[in-house]
Amino acid sequence: MKKITTYRKPMQESLFEEEFTLEALSAMGNPLEQVSALVDFEIFRPTLEKTLLTEECKSAAGRKPIDVVLMFKVIFLQRYYGLGDHQIEFQIIDRTSFRKFSWHSYSS
Repeated sequence: MKKITTYRKPMQESLFEEEFTLEALSAMGNPLEQVSALVDFEIFRPTLEKTLLTEECKSAAGRKPIDVVLMFKVIFLQRYYGLGDHQIEFQIIDRTSFRKFSWHSYSS
């Protein structure tokens, strides 16, 4: 007698894949969503810009600076999860929750 095994098929990507993923993460208790609800990172912008950005630009040539609040959030993620530079870059590309935390606010 031959045993027939059937497996569940992998989920198909859909138009609403990211939305469903974010809802599932939220339902599981996403800690980054909770941090975003408690901390308004925009309140750090004036201090970060004053400290990090120089107003002495000789010309408009060259690459524009990365948003200071975005970098602050990346540093927060590094410290919170104990990750190095290469690993945080990989995780932001790979993880939906890291990407959402870094680039967007959870309230939107």
